[in-house]
Amino acid sequence: PSGARSMPWTASPTWSAMLLLLCFRACSGLAVSARRSTSSRNIAHEVLLRCARDGAFAGRVLDSALQKGDLSTVDAGLATQLVYGVLRNERLLDYSLAQLAPRLDKVDNSTLAALRIGAFEMLELRTADHAAVDQAVSLERRPHVRKFVNGVLRNLARRRDAGQLVPPEAALPPLAALAVRHSLPEWLLSKLEAPLGTSGVAEWAAANQPAPPLAIRVNTLRSDAASVALLLSATGADVETVHGLPNALYVRGAGGVASLPGFAEGLWTVQDPAAQLVGHLARPPVGGLVLELCAAPGGKTCHLAELMCDSGRLLALDVPSKVGLVGSSADRMGLTCVTAIGGDGTQKHALHALLRQHSTDADGAVQSARQAVVAGAGLPPDASQLNPPDLALADAVVCDAPCSGLGTLRRNPELRGSAAGRLAELCALQAALLDAAACCVKPGGSLTYSTCSPLREEGEGAVAAFLAREAGRQFSCEPIASHHPILEAYVCDAPELGGGRRCIRSWTHKHGCDSFFAARLTRAVES
Repeated sequence: PSGARSMPWTASPTWSAMLLLLCFRACSGLAVSARRSTSSRNIAHEVLLRCARDGAFAGRVLDSALQKGDLSTVDAGLATQLVYGVLRNERLLDYSLAQLAPRLDKVDNSTLAALRIGAFEMLELRTADHAAVDQAVSLERRPHVRKFVNGVLRNLARRRDAGQLVPPEAALPPLAALAVRHSLPEWLLSKLEAPLGTSGVAEWAAANQPAPPLAIRVNTLRSDAASVALLLSATGADVETVHGLPNALYVRGAGGVASLPGFAEGLWTVQDPAAQLVGHLARPPVGGLVLELCAAPGGKTCHLAELMCDSGRLLALDVPSKVGLVGSSADRMGLTCVTAIGGDGTQKHALHALLRQHSTDADGAVQSARQAVVAGAGLPPDASQLNPPDLALADAVVCDAPCSGLGTLRRNPELRGSAAGRLAELCALQAALLDAAACCVKPGGSLTYSTCSPLREEGEGAVAAFLAREAGRQFSCEPIASHHPILEAYVCDAPELGGGRRCIRSWTHKHGCDSFFAARLTRAVES
């Protein structure tokens, strides 16, 4: 009407509705972004908690959590970076946090995981302080814990900016400082000083910090290294050959393993170059009877079968809960000579009965054995009543014994603090496996023993102790041929095994792979 005051445009019902809609969309976008960011950290927190509380393997728990979490590629990458980053820097993060919270050892695992995630983001990823603190606080529901996490991390930022965080090198003896800097147990570095020296230990410790590239082995019965490299390069991945190992490749910048071309078709499998050395050292006979103990997850099994040209019989034994992985790997790689069997590798009589059951040369026996994999075959009944002359023995036995895993810290950083309390138990198990394996080797046959450990007591020491026992009296550790095209770079002197070139060792800082030990023993031919 004439003379009425005009309504401001912001008060118009139409404009008000539009403003509300715009605000809702903006807020929704922020909420989604926050949820995504929080989800990455929630998954990392959950995985770290499982590792600390249950001793779980980070890779397995993380894979399961990511499958359930339905995160974007970027968010899944952040969760992965947080999990492995915290585990690789755990001691260093705790050292910094303890300068602000002296009773850090009294903090529960959930709170500690939140503090470590926040500290890692602030000190290593350079995430904005306010964002790192807020996200770490959001991982906890308890009000007093949220306040504690907030206070510690904000003080951490202030100390860092003021240059008041004391580095370990300024406060600790050299070996202790090295252990904190690279988040490794000091006792481990102390043990490695004998074989490596002071500078070598420092190099080995530093080499175990970066994430390793994806290492694969080509299935030579289905393809070749050049063809697989071309196939993977076409996805945009950077593919590099491994010096001295003609069928090994390093792959960088690739996606998930299962989605890469050639994996499902069995053209290649994941295996570190150090693990590939074991098969080359064992030299399983083509067409022979081979027994493998502790076979899961099946990488070495498949390599042995390929070296045997998928002929003869390869009996791959592991505990029932793991043996399915071996059968699945062999099926994917198209290997028909493998029989995966669930059982206890320390039971000598049962192993004898197993070899007797599979000693026939008939093709039908191989086929029935292959079918037994699907059915979940187990060890046969006790064979204690069999007479020794009736026992069928293996041409070769391979025992990749359970160990501390301290040679695989690049890929399994959660093992850094878990091995000390189990070392004596593991060494006893390794001895029992060696004794049982020895009973299964025919005269003139071989026994190859390996561990993914840099420790003497799990390597040379274990073999030397075996040779000194009754079970090892008929065995000797044979020298490795000079100028071996694959093993030469890894051959080492072993005085306690008879001196000379009698075993192989790979070192992460020297060879760029896991730290492994392996030796091949031969049983004397009876006169």
